Parts: sequence; C-alpha cells; structure tokens
Amino acid sequence: MIIRGISLERFLSTSAGMWLGLCLFVMLVIGVWYALAKKHETLRNPFAVFATLLQTVYIIWRFGFTLPTVSAVGFAMGLLLVLMETMGLTQAATYRMLYMRKPYRKKRRLSDLGYLPTVDVMITTYNEPEKVIRRTVAAATRLDYPKDRCTVYVCDDGARESIRAVCEEFGARWITREEHVHAKAGNLNNCFKKHATGEFALILDADMVPKGNFLKKTLGYFCEHDVAFVQTPQVFFNPDPFQHNLRLNQNIPNEQDFFMQEVQIQRQEYNALLFVGSGCVFRRRHLNDIGLIPTGTITEDMATSLLLQDAGYRGVLVTDTFAQGLSAETFADHITQRTRWCQGNIQVLRKWNPWRRKGLDFCQKQIITDGVMYWFFGLQKMVYIACPVFYLLTGLPIYMSDIFVMLFFMLPSFFASALAFKMYAHKTRTWGWAHIYETALAPYLAFAALSELLFKRKKAFKVTPKGVSHDKTIFLFKVALPHLVLAALSVAALFLGVYKMLTDSEYMVIVYLLNMGWVVYNLFALVLSVAICFEKPRVRRHDRLYVDREVHLRFGSLAGAGRLINISEGGCNVRPQFAQDVLEKHERQIIRLRFGDTEVMGRILRYIPGKKSYAVQFLDMESETYARLVQYIFNNRDAGFGAFASKSLVHTLFTRVFESFRARAAKKRYRRVMEEKRKEAYDAKAPEKAGAYTKNG
Repeated sequence: MIIRGISLERFLSTSAGMWLGLCLFVMLVIGVWYALAKKHETLRNPFAVFATLLQTVYIIWRFGFTLPTVSAVGFAMGLLLVLMETMGLTQAATYRMLYMRKPYRKKRRLSDLGYLPTVDVMITTYNEPEKVIRRTVAAATRLDYPKDRCTVYVCDDGARESIRAVCEEFGARWITREEHVHAKAGNLNNCFKKHATGEFALILDADMVPKGNFLKKTLGYFCEHDVAFVQTPQVFFNPDPFQHNLRLNQNIPNEQDFFMQEVQIQRQEYNALLFVGSGCVFRRRHLNDIGLIPTGTITEDMATSLLLQDAGYRGVLVTDTFAQGLSAETFADHITQRTRWCQGNIQVLRKWNPWRRKGLDFCQKQIITDGVMYWFFGLQKMVYIACPVFYLLTGLPIYMSDIFVMLFFMLPSFFASALAFKMYAHKTRTWGWAHIYETALAPYLAFAALSELLFKRKKAFKVTPKGVSHDKTIFLFKVALPHLVLAALSVAALFLGVYKMLTDSEYMVIVYLLNMGWVVYNLFALVLSVAICFEKPRVRRHDRLYVDREVHLRFGSLAGAGRLINISEGGCNVRPQFAQDVLEKHERQIIRLRFGDTEVMGRILRYIPGKKSYAVQFLDMESETYARLVQYIFNNRDAGFGAFASKSLVHTLFTRVFESFRARAAKKRYRRVMEEKRKEAYDAKAPEKAGAYTKNG
C-alpha cells in the first residue's frame, strides 16, 4: 500500500527518530487528555473537538501528499480510499456533535394532558403469520385505557379471512382496501382517511406487542402543543441472526439496541428524532398538516419525522419499554430488511432533501443527512477490505508516503477517534462488533446503495418475514458467497505477502507487515460473516421469554409454589419446589398453573434434570384466557436493552465456545443417563414378560 518503506539505516536516522518521537508525544497527550476527560465531564467536548481536528489534518495531508501517480488504476484506488476516509471523518464529527449535548429527560403522566383523548390503534399487516398477529391484537384490545375512547384497527393489506376471524375474536375492526398502492404508508393513510377519527393514533407493526400501560405512559407528553409524535424504543424478544447463529444470545445485545437506546436519545436533543415505523403515537392534527404519512419511498417512517420537524413540530422519545417485537429471524431476511432501509433512506434524501427544507436548522440537516450517509458503510467497508488485498496482489501503490511520516499523521488520528468513541461508555456497541456487523452486510449494502444512487430503480416493498421456524442447520451458500470470495482473495494476498516479504528488499518488510495486518483484521470479520450464514435451528413455534417469577401449580395430588424459568403463549419451563424423586414421576401429566389472575392448563412434556424443572406445553385455551396470558407475559417482563457480557471481543467468542462445548457435554450425559434408565427398566420387566409367556405357552 505504501510505496516507500524504511531501511535499518533510515530507521536509525535523525529524521525517522523525529517523526516517531513526535508521534509518540502526540499520542501521550491524547492518552492523558482522555484519562482526564473520563473523570471530568467538562473536558469531554474539547476532547471530541480535538479528535475531529486531528482527523481533519490527516485528511488534508492525505489529499495533498499521498495520492499515487505511478499508475491510473493505483490513483483511482487511492482516491477512492481517501474519499471513504473523508466520509468517515464527516460521520465521526456528526456523531461527536450528537453527544455534546447532555440528554434532558422529563417524565410526563397522563394527568398532565388534562383529559382522556380518543385514540386509534392501527396494526398494519400484509402476510405475517396468524399467530404473530393474534398475539398483537390480543394485547392491543386489552390496553389499560377506556374502551369507549380507544378503537383498534387491523389494517390488513392481505385481505385474509383468517385475520378477519382474529379481529372478531378479540373485538378489533378489520380494515382492507381495494387498491394496494404505496405499501405500508398507503395502508395507514387508507385507515386515516376512511375509518379513524381519533385525536391520536398509535401505530404498531404486526409483531409489536404493546404493554397494557402504553397509552397511559405516552399521551401525557402531548401536553406540550408542538409535540407531534412520541416514539418508544423497539425492543425485541427473540435473538437476531448475529446472536442466534453465533450462539451469543446472552453475550451480545441486539444489533438495533445501539440506535434505539443511545443514538435516538441524542437525536432528540436536536429535534432530529426518527420515527422508526412502529411503537409510536401521533397527534392526528399535526399529521394532517403534512398530508398524513408521506408516500413515494419504501421508508415512510423517516420521511414522516423529517416533514413534521420541518413543519416546526417535534418528537419525544420515551426510553422505557412499552412494546416488544420480533427481529428478522434469518440472516437472509436481515439483509433484505437492511437493503430496504438503505435504499429507502436514499430515496428520502433525494425526494425531501433536508438542505432545501427551510424549517430545519443546520444541526438537524447535518444529523438527518448523516443518518442517510450511514447506509453507505457497505461501500466504505468494501473499499477498506479491497485496498490491502489489491496492493499485495498487484504491487501497485495506492498510498504514497514515507512510513514514519504516515505513522505521525495516521496513528494519533486513529487513536483519538477510538478513544472518543470509547469516552461515551457505550453499553451496546464496541469497535470490534461494529467491524463484524458492517463486514457481514457490506457486499449487499454496497450494491444496494450504488444501484439506488446511480440507477434509481423502483424497489418493491418486501415485508420482513416473522414467526418462521426450521428444525435443522442451513448454510446460506448464496448469501455467504461474497464473503467466501473476499476471504479467498485475502488468504491469497497473505501468502503472496509472505513471499514478497521474504524475497523483496529489507526496507519493504514493514510495508508488507502493515498491509498483512490489515488483511488479517478484515479476514477475521469475513470468517465470522461466513459463520453467521449457518442458520441454526429455530424449532420453537413461539419464542420463549426468560423470566424469574413465582407461579402456583397443581398436578395430581400435589400443589404448591414454583418458579417460572421461561414462558411463551405455547408453553413454559417451570421449577416446582418439590423433591427430585417426586418430580421425575410426573411426565405426560396434566398440570394447572396460576400466575396472577390467570390459570392455564398444560401437559408436562418432560423432566429436565439439569434445571430440576418441567417443560410444559399449554393446552388449547379460550380467547379471554389467551389474552390474559399474553398480557401477563409482556406486561410483567422486565424487558430492556442488552449489553456486552465482556468488552473484549476475543473473550466473548471464546467464552461462548467454551459454554457451547460444556452444554453439549451435559446434554450427552443426560441422554446417556436416560438411556441407562430405560435399559434398566426394560431388564426389570423382562423376567415378568418371560414368565407370562411361559404361563400362556
């Protein structure tokens, strides 16, 4: 990558020592400043500004002194690389600007509004499974709000009779339309124009289950007349593909937690809060002012919040969890969803350019633009992966500089950027996991961004599948193919780099080592990206939510207390407070469980020795019982955002591998013990069977 290396004599010269000494001094200043900023909050903003200045100096130096002139191809690659670095500078600067304001949170109560307004609850659906919609409708129709002031609409663009039956079962209104135009936005607008009459509207996706207190905890914020919408964070009760396929459910947070928990809070401080498509209450009057939900894009949510803020209104973020939904359940579906978001954001930027909106100030425009530019990270990551591979395979330089001059400009900039990110003590994102996540999506989002930017092709709205299941591991070869190709090229580049390092001039050794280190860094993420393409089984019909609550149970002549370990609408895992020898005798029996005012009957499927618990499958229940069960599950679950079990990426991965092997060993031991018990039982009955045979002989 670098055209000029360094010889031993050059290393020992005064010039090289000067550059190295200056580099180490600047990094020492950065480290001391960072340590002080962690202790003294007043030093954080100046440190963020200083980090941005260092990056700016680095980019200016890159444009002015490092572009190669040896070949046209090398110049093109070099220019592309520095453009991606410049994009990184603007994104980092905007990100730091976001965190320069301290969040101000003032909780409101329903009493602050002064009256009970009428509310329309709109559940949008197209082709989601009935079981997913049924759960949401059951919860929405039991919101803790006067029934005469709240109407639930199921906006069914699939016009399915089975969904009509669900609506009749729980008392919701089934809404369809003849012309299925403008996807979700058109579906909502149809309900607004022809059916809904409430002062406020709560919008929910088909999989987003609301808690009973949703409206009571959000409507109070509308006491301020310029508030147009109140957004709640999206929290997901099933693992996303990264958590599930890497078996890291308990070790890493959901991929969206960083944006929902941290970025949205800071965007609110600049009135740049994003409507995220679900779990949001709108004031109908303000929506009317912008012509209801805007159409002409496949991400109508971003356009809605942008136009409301341009009209002088603002959004409020309620940080508590009042609804929980489903993440995309396969990596292929995750890619499809993110591709849609990527192209939709570019469509919004093109159609409603924030820099032409007179109602937005500079900070709002910059934050909204940066939110769109984020979706070019696929292109950015692909360039970063390609550059060192290109140099090692072709030998064409794309970055011209003396090695120690380069280190002087690059290392302090990189070091300050990393510390500036770490300074804000993020619980849901680390540098390493961001690298893995972006690498996994890079080939697809790079293509999506370029195709939308250059060709403006109309993209059909695709609903992300929810509630799917499969009983075996599936390797998504077509999805993994770009990563396999990039990994193969990276390995080839490493081998060639080793060969060149052993045969080329001594002064080029450090050049090859730097590029090979960069390749290894990218290759690590590529390997994990391929691992994510191994779709692990999702065998449960309903996702279990982990809980720790008391439950009263009764089966046979036994009755007493127990602890819930996990629960879903289909079953639970419960640990009775009885002796183990008693527990092992009750498989296949009917059990009654009471939690709160809800009693459910189930069948004991099996006893689990390791947990001293029963796996229970619920029997069919009446609609009212089912609705109360859904309420119990989601109202009382202390849901929130995840966090990293360890800040060390390597530690997290190795810990999970160790836990996986230990779990497999425990499962093998359990199977072996059960097999021995079955054999003993068979051997004990064998003499009786033989005697009976002789007697009847």
